[in-house]
Amino acid sequence: MKSHKRRFTSILAAFFALVFLLAACGPGGQKQNLKIANIAMTDPISSLNPVFMDASEAMKYAVGISWDPIVELNEKLEFEGVLAESVTLQEDGKTFRVKIKDDAKWSDGEPIRSDDLIFYTIQIRTPSVGNISMAAYYLIEGFDPETGQVPDDTKEVSGLVRVDDKTVDFVPREPISLENFLNNYMRYSYPIPFHLLKDMTSAELAKTDWFTQPEAVSGAFIPTQVDLANAISFKKNEAYWQGEPKLDRLNIKITDGAQLLAGLESGEIDYVQQTTAVFPQEDQAAVEKLDKAKAIYAEPVTSQFTFINQESIPDKRVRQAMLLALDRQGLVNSFLDGHGEVVDGFLTSTSTYFDSSLEAVKQDLDKAKALMDEAKKDGFDPNREFVFKINSGDQTFVQMSTIVIEQWKQLGLNVKVQTVPLNNLLADAASHSFDILAVQYTLPAAAPALDIAWLTGPDNWANFHNDRVDALVAEASGFSGEAADGVKLYGELNRIIQDEVPMMNLYVIEPLGAKSERFQAQDPSVFGGFMNLHEWDIIDRSNE
Repeated sequence: MKSHKRRFTSILAAFFALVFLLAACGPGGQKQNLKIANIAMTDPISSLNPVFMDASEAMKYAVGISWDPIVELNEKLEFEGVLAESVTLQEDGKTFRVKIKDDAKWSDGEPIRSDDLIFYTIQIRTPSVGNISMAAYYLIEGFDPETGQVPDDTKEVSGLVRVDDKTVDFVPREPISLENFLNNYMRYSYPIPFHLLKDMTSAELAKTDWFTQPEAVSGAFIPTQVDLANAISFKKNEAYWQGEPKLDRLNIKITDGAQLLAGLESGEIDYVQQTTAVFPQEDQAAVEKLDKAKAIYAEPVTSQFTFINQESIPDKRVRQAMLLALDRQGLVNSFLDGHGEVVDGFLTSTSTYFDSSLEAVKQDLDKAKALMDEAKKDGFDPNREFVFKINSGDQTFVQMSTIVIEQWKQLGLNVKVQTVPLNNLLADAASHSFDILAVQYTLPAAAPALDIAWLTGPDNWANFHNDRVDALVAEASGFSGEAADGVKLYGELNRIIQDEVPMMNLYVIEPLGAKSERFQAQDPSVFGGFMNLHEWDIIDRSNE
């Protein structure tokens, strides 16, 4: 392990040294004193093109370096306008009015306008782009009520009303709560420059490499060198509308989780955000003891969801047995060193609507085996091989999965683990190309309804359908009442999930992040982790 980490340090040091040399030498080879900060991620980034915004935290944060969202959820779980001056619910109780800040500008000096937001919103729902993660637009007027799409090269949509140069109205088919609109639409709205891209067709926009070296951005940094599988370098946007960034360069390195500790020890890594990188469990204690970096555990908000394809395992008794066979608290204690919790359903203890009276199912092998015996009498074949797809970048769960399948083997289940890169894993989930699939998923504590709607609605990953769940999710989408009523609503929903078991919440992680001592920025946070990038800075130690 130590020699492996030394090799990594050399490789990573060589990479950042090359980036530094390329960046630090001005015309004629003169050396400049540049401030360069390095972010490490273990999850791959699928694209820097905002129209492909997916469900991964890695892409959301990477895109947000160059493209400001309309709003963001900060570390206090408050919705904060970035490009938005305001987002308000109108008197009709349905329409949302989005007002873009007057001083928001592209790096070429052009104002950020309503046309930019409308153009982006339309393009993310065209067939050529094929964005499967933003399907919630089926709730907005003018988008297909089944697919949420519009035809390629659509110019106008009835549910997107240009009020003036800086204001857009979004008109849903049915009421949506303000918090759900902010969380599921505006947090994932990254306007793109209409004045530069308006002549591109939807098909061209889906294939262009324009976003790897864009002519103008709205964010604090501009990409200069892009290798999505390995590293991305950014230079500062000197004309950033919120103020010139203090850093000259920002780098993202895609690396293996086992290499994070070495990078922090060597000083080659400055920032590790909790949901874009996963430390192996065996390294966490060492991270806590580092002198050159600060370890930061987040609240338990990130769940290890395990989805069971209803077409592969249609018998509820088998799914219930699979849940009963697992010692989930033992997994938390052994592999997470207690930094986590066990719950059932979609919500964690940090959620506004968490129902503490819902007790998580405990391991009961006798009951699990009895359910399996019943299912086998009715024709279930446990000898068939079931493929369990998991994220190859989550090394802790790769190790943990061996215990999970051993506990399922006690039921006679023949389960084979297949490790898959996150991008491929999400694609397999969307196409239902799995029997069992596990992925980390972070639901916002304040507004989980539309995420749950996506995970339980039409064409959901698990092929799960339940009329009562549909009704409860529809009610939750428009819910804006007292917290106690929300607890009751979500409590009923999660009890159905606990009984039907289309998915299991294996455990909830208190994810670990880290920040180097030389880095002046807010602490890594699950939400708002990359906010105010223009204020990030490093301590100059050149004279030490």
